[in-house]
Amino acid sequence: DLISLGIQMGREQGVGSYNDARRAFGLRPATSWSQVTSDVRLQAALSEVYATVDDVDAWVGVLAEDTLPGAAVGPLARASLLDQFTRIRNADRFWYENTQFFSKQEIDEIHGVNLRTLLRRNFPNVITKTSSGTEAVTGDQFAPGPFFLPTRQLANYGSTTSGLFYPDPPVSVDKTMDLSPVYRLGWRVNAENKTITYVLQGKFSGWMGLGVGAEKNSMKGADIVLCRFIPSADGNVSASHECRDSFALDVGPPVLDTDVGGKNDIQYSYARRDGEFQTFVFVKAMETGDRWDKPILNNTEQGVIFAFNPTTYDLRYHGPTRSPDYRIKFVEDKSLAMRSEPVPAGVSALIGIIACVGSAIGVFTFCLVTLRPEYFRYQETVFCQLILFGTMIGYVSAFVNIAPSASVATCITNLWLLHLSYVFVVGCLFVKTWRMWRLLELSSLQVLKITRM
Repeated sequence: DLISLGIQMGREQGVGSYNDARRAFGLRPATSWSQVTSDVRLQAALSEVYATVDDVDAWVGVLAEDTLPGAAVGPLARASLLDQFTRIRNADRFWYENTQFFSKQEIDEIHGVNLRTLLRRNFPNVITKTSSGTEAVTGDQFAPGPFFLPTRQLANYGSTTSGLFYPDPPVSVDKTMDLSPVYRLGWRVNAENKTITYVLQGKFSGWMGLGVGAEKNSMKGADIVLCRFIPSADGNVSASHECRDSFALDVGPPVLDTDVGGKNDIQYSYARRDGEFQTFVFVKAMETGDRWDKPILNNTEQGVIFAFNPTTYDLRYHGPTRSPDYRIKFVEDKSLAMRSEPVPAGVSALIGIIACVGSAIGVFTFCLVTLRPEYFRYQETVFCQLILFGTMIGYVSAFVNIAPSASVATCITNLWLLHLSYVFVVGCLFVKTWRMWRLLELSSLQVLKITRM
């Protein structure tokens, strides 16, 4: 049959195992049968055929893995299909979005064509079956939904709701911005804890998403958080909610950070409904250290994308209700320390050793100058002590600089210590140079002519 042929063909052509394929597409390899599928019976069947998860054929693993929300395939099949179709699009010089064929206005018009548009053009009246028989439904009466949104232009969705009076958010915010007529973003920066609180508000009932750091005109590479009320088993919306710390490996559904080797860095989340409005709040560190999170930079405009589905909390395709065109400066406080890359452990150790040795030599020499000034009869004791004191302050600043938990306070302390060290050392050397110059200028020197005896 086709499945056995697919397995045999993969082995004959040297296709890697299921885990090899996952690694090739940037996914974390499975280490147990439960990570392949949640179906217990299928787990047992796989364990009977294969000794370990690493032995599973790629084709078998693709068919066995759990499907993604709102999709008919699992993570590996999605990654493979997405990669292939993206390559096909990028290699097609006749792709309709290439600007040499259509103007931006024409491309926008093409984007406005959807299933509803096609049905309205080709079927003036559609006959549908009802409980009472059949009746004609015109194209204008098609129910709204993912395929029937009137246009691909985000601005037209909710355009009649401009000037909305949103309910007060549950937390105070520094600034708000209306990303669409029905989607408001607010945020507050906590400089002391180095965290940022996001507030998402919308006048609809569906999931809301916000992303930072995507590639230009795309969602690829974005650090995304998706917030929603979790649908219950009976299809109703429950009071519980979730905010998913995710990353967009490419165009398509983002993956959870925890599924690609990262961690969930959302420190707190909250949600509520106020009549037609919904509000989601979540808190993240401005810099988490997780490779799947984008840092929030100080005094820097960063690319922001957003999306939402106005009709469902299921994580389905958002359609036209999205935009990658915003740039926001979240932090405008110049007192915040600029983001710094972590110092490698080897460099920190070397700085620490040099600072320890330098400090020890400085203390020893300071004590020697104080207790045995006759050893330094060509220099004044106070002069030597001040220079050594300034040098030791400089070494102390090195210890502050390599502290494991850097903060605004430690950065300011480091700068002050460096300034004091500079003042003591350079100030003393300047005074010494000035004194020597004065002595040479004021002394009456005699010129002696030395003759051969």
